[in-house]
Amino acid sequence: MAETMIDVKEAVNAAKEYISTFFGLDSVLLEEIELGQDNIAGSEGSWNVTFSYDDSPDFAYPKKRKYKTVIIDARDGKFRAIKIREIK
Repeated sequence: MAETMIDVKEAVNAAKEYISTFFGLDSVLLEEIELGQDNIAGSEGSWNVTFSYDDSPDFAYPKKRKYKTVIIDARDGKFRAIKIREIK
């Protein structure tokens, strides 16, 4: 039997909801989406969705952006983790 997966739109919507719920961030930009490997089963198991947000006071220029990656289970759309994404 073939395993079903949530699609990319569902993953992004779920990830954005978690960012808003946990951090109160409503004004975020979608930066990256990746279908990641599941380390346990060796299959495509998670959506890694990266958002950026402005972390500067209103008067500060240039604006400083920070990044967070939300990991969503590709099979059921449930939350797995939120990580800080460092940009070098």
